[in-house]
Amino acid sequence: MPRNDTLLRRPRPYSDESLAGFFLRLADSNYYDSCRWIFQLANISKYEPNANLLIPEKHDLTRLSQLTAVQELALWDMAFPPIRGEGIGSYLKIFGEFISSYFVHKTTAKVCPECLKDLPYRRKIWDISTVTTCPKHSCLLVDVCQQCKKLMTWGRSYLLKCRCGFDLCKSSIKTVSEQEIILSLQVQQLCNQSNWQNKLFPKINLVASFYLLKIEELLTLINFLAGQFVGICDATGKRIATQYQNSELHVLLMKALNLLTDWPNEFYKFLDWRKSQQQTHDRDTGIARDFGSFYKKLYTNFSSEPYSFLREAFEDYLAKFWDGGYLNTKLGRIENSIRTDKVFIPGTEAAQILGLSEAWVLKLVEQGVLDGSVRKMGTRSLILVKSDSVATYQQSLNTALTLKEVAVMLSINHRTVVGLVECSCIQALRGPKSDGYKQWLINSESVEKFLQQVEALSNFISDTTQSIISFSDAIRRTSGLGYTAGKLMRLALDREVKVFQGAFKNGLDKYYFLDDEVNELIQRATLAKRDVHLTVVDIANILGVKQEVVRFWIDKKFIKCKQVLEGKHRRRQILEDDLKAFQLKYVSAVELAIALKTSPKKVVQLLAEQQVTPITGPNIDGGRQYLFQRRDAEFSMKEVKLP
Repeated sequence: MPRNDTLLRRPRPYSDESLAGFFLRLADSNYYDSCRWIFQLANISKYEPNANLLIPEKHDLTRLSQLTAVQELALWDMAFPPIRGEGIGSYLKIFGEFISSYFVHKTTAKVCPECLKDLPYRRKIWDISTVTTCPKHSCLLVDVCQQCKKLMTWGRSYLLKCRCGFDLCKSSIKTVSEQEIILSLQVQQLCNQSNWQNKLFPKINLVASFYLLKIEELLTLINFLAGQFVGICDATGKRIATQYQNSELHVLLMKALNLLTDWPNEFYKFLDWRKSQQQTHDRDTGIARDFGSFYKKLYTNFSSEPYSFLREAFEDYLAKFWDGGYLNTKLGRIENSIRTDKVFIPGTEAAQILGLSEAWVLKLVEQGVLDGSVRKMGTRSLILVKSDSVATYQQSLNTALTLKEVAVMLSINHRTVVGLVECSCIQALRGPKSDGYKQWLINSESVEKFLQQVEALSNFISDTTQSIISFSDAIRRTSGLGYTAGKLMRLALDREVKVFQGAFKNGLDKYYFLDDEVNELIQRATLAKRDVHLTVVDIANILGVKQEVVRFWIDKKFIKCKQVLEGKHRRRQILEDDLKAFQLKYVSAVELAIALKTSPKKVVQLLAEQQVTPITGPNIDGGRQYLFQRRDAEFSMKEVKLP
């Protein structure tokens, strides 16, 4: 081919045209079957399928400038020259802006078919990976040939055709919504490439800080957020921006963009979801356990001022909604560790505020008095309490009543007040039998509620023709049978006995009970007294064995027993009839030995000779005493002759 000073056809480059696209257009305009001819004519020693990646230090565009009559500097402005220098990473210069090389397509290409119809040239902005749509035509960019189904690449692309011959202008397009073009439009704005579109800028409810980000900051953030939806926590864009087709990447970017709408509510929803997806390790605790690499990247790669809105929203979420830990200086990267709007505070802090022990705070959480939870933090447990419930409980303590004050309100003595507490008629916030505090503090609201409940349940004396007795008389008549004022009022609250009210008296003195119902309580208690209950100690003394032997026999179901709750303890109770049934059915080696004036060991040996074996004992099931069926043992012992 003859060497000329200029090409026969010298189209002028467009201001937003890429150098690689200009090479294709030069080849098409001059009827060359490959842009390799342009490289050869321009004396560019090494052929680069993507001419956008030519490097000033390695390639000379002087000859190309002569061939096209385009200034060399203008040609370099069309390329993506790398930025060199100490401490500078892999960055390219595009439209005068510096962006990471990962955000620029190097081998693949994408186009807007409608733009190619309007003006047939490749737009430089299309080579930015995050630009997935055409704002002008509100459509998705095309990067896959609709005929051969292969990705378009610079190595095999013509200006308007795929290598298979398909006309790219005939590609069908997918229309997108206003919200779906806003990211591409913002990138164009930041690159000064969308003056034609300013009047049509969509009105989307995005966080204001989105529009303040520079091009590199925007691309880094949006790709980082997009990666969260496919398990990639990459702040460089290397994986998200390079390994997905345009339509796939578009979906992820739109999910990321949605997090910045209705700020910060959508972001809070994302954090809920992100926490649910986190796979934890035993060594992880707190924020690292629930948010893992997202939290770490947020406070390392996104620690600069432009991203402060993101960190502030994250910290607000932790303070308002997170129940996995609490904010303090030990959490390291959290900037605002001291907050006044924290939802959860540690149990130690709650204990300090309330003047209680941490153990008692834990008990209040378990009882539901304080709204909180207990979380495992490695090998230790963390008590988390909602700060508003602490404030509510503190208010209750501030308005609490003393034992004397409650006694005056209810016209009863101090002991009766304690009885009402024990029967859950009123609530004690603190006290000797609650948390060991030397004085009783009664919840004033619980006293008011108690009086209101009794008032609502009671009828006036005039409403009944039956015989009634006063509150104090009812207590006096039933006290010997275990009916305290607390138990009697508990029966009234549970509607098991009727209660009436009279006039001219205060507190509980104004209430009355039906005489018949009180007599029925007395009869019921009297019958119950006939069923005498024995303790383990009583049984051990009666049988002449140790207490642990009795407990073992109870556990083995030889002695019937029921367990009752007395205060904080469970106690075994045995009826006399059940003890008699045991004695009729079983006999111990000790009892036989006493009767025969020999040793228990000798009794076991003699019965074994008669082929009578014990049902429990040291060599049977580890029991402390040998026990036999009485009928078998006594019958066999009649045949035994002692020496």
